[in-house]
Amino acid sequence: MGESYCIFVFHGSKTIESENAIEVFSQNIKDKLGCSFSICFLKEKFPTLHEALEQAFIKGFKSIKCFPLFVLPGSHVNKDIPSIIDEFKNKHRDCNVEQMPCLTENKSFVNFVIEAIGDKHG
Repeated sequence: MGESYCIFVFHGSKTIESENAIEVFSQNIKDKLGCSFSICFLKEKFPTLHEALEQAFIKGFKSIKCFPLFVLPGSHVNKDIPSIIDEFKNKHRDCNVEQMPCLTENKSFVNFVIEAIGDKHG
């Protein structure tokens, strides 16, 4: 399977508002995203990032992009996620896993903020 797989990594929360927001996010990108994807969590909820990586691999995906949906590059983005990815890659050496930047390090997110401000004040 040559297709790339995307995993969206959220922090995790047990609130109903959080669950609803994630469901809306998933539905909004489902038809527009050009690849298969899943959502996972670092805390509080399942599946975990480790579980999501394993499931993608079991489905036959050999190229996986992890998108940490965190605003800032803190310990989860700089330590926890890379550690989980490294552990997975050591187990599955034939699988390429790439961690994408957090939101503030993503030019598209920065442009989104600038455009949102412009829409409010333009």
